Amino acid sequence: MGKYEILDISGDVGLKIIGYTLEELFINAALGLYSLITDVEGIVPTSTMDVSVEGEPVDILLVAWLNELIYHFDVDGFIGYSVKNVKIESGRFSAQVVGELFDERRHERRLLVKAATYHRLVLKAEGDFLVCECVLDI
Repeated sequence: MGKYEILDISGDVGLKIIGYTLEELFINAALGLYSLITDVEGIVPTSTMDVSVEGEPVDILLVAWLNELIYHFDVDGFIGYSVKNVKIESGRFSAQVVGELFDERRHERRLLVKAATYHRLVLKAEGDFLVCECVLDI
């Protein structure tokens, strides 16, 4: 089973995110998001950004996480390559995102992701995995 799958949704795009743990699920959600925006293999991990969000329950926290990453891409131009130092505790998520500033001369521009939504949001256990499906507004 992969880390994430792209879901074709009429007028939007979805992510099916898979992880053994909540921490891995959140990391894979970020990687899936960034893969929609650009070819992540072209990102040079030269800087780190600390990100934290709050929300409950955990599916709402995951949407907040994705929206915070979208915000930092839109406002700061920061595109992530990897996620480390992940912490989830009582409605709060924090991590360091490693990446660089988006450069249109070097990075392929894919989808313009506007927001992660609550539409059709599902978080459930499937065997040994946690699976989340989230629709993204494009």
